[in-house]
Amino acid sequence: MLTYCWDIVEKGLASHGPWLLGDKLSGADFHLFMIAHWSQRYASRAQDWTHLNAHYQAMLNRASVQEMMAQEGLL
Repeated sequence: MLTYCWDIVEKGLASHGPWLLGDKLSGADFHLFMIAHWSQRYASRAQDWTHLNAHYQAMLNRASVQEMMAQEGLL
């Protein structure tokens, strides 16, 4: 089921990315980042899809996300 969901998000990012709303970063992108990070525990990881991984890496490169990850001990 998760693979099916990743396929849908991957196609959306491929067609109008780099963000879920196209060129505009939104709260949905931060939520997707959180879910993508959690998915590392599962067989179906967001990082295994090209555009989802690019989204994940772009979010991870944001200073605010790095600060949050460091504060939470996730880096």
